[in-house]
Amino acid sequence: MGLQDGQIYQLAQYLTSVPNLRSLILNGNGLISDDGIGRLAASLSKNDKLAHLSFLNCQGLTNESLQ
Repeated sequence: MGLQDGQIYQLAQYLTSVPNLRSLILNGNGLISDDGIGRLAASLSKNDKLAHLSFLNCQGLTNESLQ
């Protein structure tokens, strides 16, 4: 895929308008940083339907951000 933080910021903004999202797969995006995931998590805070979130092979993330 190759998403970077700038695109994750845009995705996070969009996700605030889809509270029924059930799955989000961002596997293989090594350019996403902890900051990008932080913004994504904040945008999903009002989503009580999400059942699956995947970040496999996203080397730019640390354990701290994933927790």
